[in-house]
Amino acid sequence: MRLIAAHQLQKFGQGVQPMSMQFPGTMSVFATEGFSVPPPPEGPLPDPMVLAVISAVLAVTATAILGWVIRSFVKERSTLGIFIVSAALIGATVEPEWDFLLGVQFFPASGTPALYSPYGLNVFLWFFGAWVVWVCLIGIPVIYADRRGRRSSDLWWILVAGILFDATAQALVSRLHVSTYYGPQPFKILGGAPFHVPVVLATAFATSGLLLGRLHDRLPGYRKLAALPVSGLATTAVVAWANLPVFLGRGTGLSSTALNLLGLVSIALALWTFALVLAACGLEQQDGPPLPAD
Repeated sequence: MRLIAAHQLQKFGQGVQPMSMQFPGTMSVFATEGFSVPPPPEGPLPDPMVLAVISAVLAVTATAILGWVIRSFVKERSTLGIFIVSAALIGATVEPEWDFLLGVQFFPASGTPALYSPYGLNVFLWFFGAWVVWVCLIGIPVIYADRRGRRSSDLWWILVAGILFDATAQALVSRLHVSTYYGPQPFKILGGAPFHVPVVLATAFATSGLLLGRLHDRLPGYRKLAALPVSGLATTAVVAWANLPVFLGRGTGLSSTALNLLGLVSIALALWTFALVLAACGLEQQDGPPLPAD
């Protein structure tokens, strides 16, 4: 991210100047007084062995998911697996363009080039694998629970499990210097992600999975392809929409207490969005016992 200011920007929190945010290869997106976010940091760099271990774990998990995709297609003639991986890749391609809303930066091993750097944020090849794995681990259980006629409360419990998983994983990678949430932020869980972020991300993945499953199973023929952009972009839409209050608070220099309150607002927006999607799918009307697994 290149910051072009009328005067030299003072340190964040000590004062702001009229500024514009300009992205590489594009015109200025906005110019305003009283709003400033710090640029993403350049380090510290993680231990290469740490990245190797994380990459290995991602590779094993991705291989298992790919095996499920192939098996479901060959034995069941189901394209669901192909669709969810494809939709996740669409989301992974678009989502980095909005990571400045979260204020998250990823760090490489020494000498590892980024694929591209929107707004100064690093995007590496392993990010796409991690994003697909994250989407599948939360989205697939939601899809199958919906297919089997589970009650809406069961989908909420899947969401809770996804939130706990995301919070734990992000705390781990943050402590290993693989990523960091920079600048003013709400309270961070175990020094990892701000407390609202796991809720926002897990809700985005669960919403994406539910929409994909519904559209895939109900649209005939080639019309199923509509599920790809809807599901893929739903993740980015939920992340941007739910995190907007915190982003605006960060940019206007609010206190830590105010940012924590805005984090609660972001959580409310994320959960409200998931509830709206459940209602739109008619799941709030499913009061019967869960159907047995196939």
